[in-house]
Amino acid sequence: MNVQVNVEPITEELFEKQLERLRRECKDPNAGVFGPGSMMWEINKFPLSGMQGSGRALLLQIAHPWITNAIDEHSKTREDPVGRGNRTFTHVGRMIYGSLDQAIDSARVVYRLHTQIRGKLLQGSSASPAGSDYMANEIAASVWVHATLWDTAAQMYEMFVRPLTPEEKERYYQETRRFAWLFGIPDEALPKDWTAFMAYNERMWNGPDLQVNANTKELAGFLFRPKQKYLRSAMKWITLVTAVTIPEKVGKGFGLRNDAVTRHKVERVARVLRFAHRYLPGRLLLNPTYVEARARLAGKRADWLTRRLQRAALGREELVGVSA
Repeated sequence: MNVQVNVEPITEELFEKQLERLRRECKDPNAGVFGPGSMMWEINKFPLSGMQGSGRALLLQIAHPWITNAIDEHSKTREDPVGRGNRTFTHVGRMIYGSLDQAIDSARVVYRLHTQIRGKLLQGSSASPAGSDYMANEIAASVWVHATLWDTAAQMYEMFVRPLTPEEKERYYQETRRFAWLFGIPDEALPKDWTAFMAYNERMWNGPDLQVNANTKELAGFLFRPKQKYLRSAMKWITLVTAVTIPEKVGKGFGLRNDAVTRHKVERVARVLRFAHRYLPGRLLLNPTYVEARARLAGKRADWLTRRLQRAALGREELVGVSA
């Protein structure tokens, strides 16, 4: 049966309109969409905290049937999960820490890729039945992916670095709205403030849009038990962090155990990392993309260590530098 649900495409006209708005409102194109002093630069500059939220964000995303179907039918995630992750982090890194032109270039690459991702749901949810259409460049689905990223990033920062004040959370959320423009998401589709943003997340966690089915569980098992031996220990730890931070309904759907033993293990490591972020030299903890961006603003090329770390992480020495 061909069932249709309401689909609101992000047209090329809408996408370009949002990019033009970014250009008009950008005060310093070399600093980029956000720049030094922004909460986006602050919250994303510590990879040891941010990466630990990757499992939470991923499971929240694939609990939406559009995302699981898109991965299964259009993504190389199963064949090359590391490469797929690197490409994602490359574009997100350029959008956050790149110059305005670098950010917009990545936005256009991602938009073009997403135009090819569309089809009919093989397995759905009560809100998106099997047989209905899906597409990557769609407003509601894009808002959901956007929300999983930035809700998770803030939670990881608070767990592993330090608490955020209400004023910092509001500043951060308003900045994420600019990130949404890089995907063509219009303002009227976004919650107006941090309180509304968290209310939106809670509605999604507990509402009909998300559904963990056999296909979703199989994909999660593949991603959380990678073939690469060097990734297995990291994913075991990320599974524990995911279990204690993911919303209860979704976590139960994936069979995650949020028990006292797991919470104790995670909190013990969290205490160590909070201490490290407070007292260890920052250079040992900082995202190399952040360090490279600071060098660009000083009119310099990133130092040798940063370039080597960037190559080790993303396969290229420069990502947002003066010559990138």
